[in-house]
Amino acid sequence: MERGDLIRCWAMERWSQIGILLEHNKLLKRVRVFFHKDGKIASLYSRDVEVFRRSPENIRKLRQKVAEKLDKPQ
Repeated sequence: MERGDLIRCWAMERWSQIGILLEHNKLLKRVRVFFHKDGKIASLYSRDVEVFRRSPENIRKLRQKVAEKLDKPQ
């Protein structure tokens, strides 16, 4: 999960809502998400969200990383 991805929330108070990922702290396993439905920013645990759709910039970054790994001789 990276900034800009659409995520689906599985926490009880926001069940199945879609939001935009603003921040993902991998050390604390927390995310900050903007929900369009009510216009609020929420801080949730990473376990309560899943990637719904990657942003176009993040897809390009991932493809570039894969291409770099394939080009390196082993």
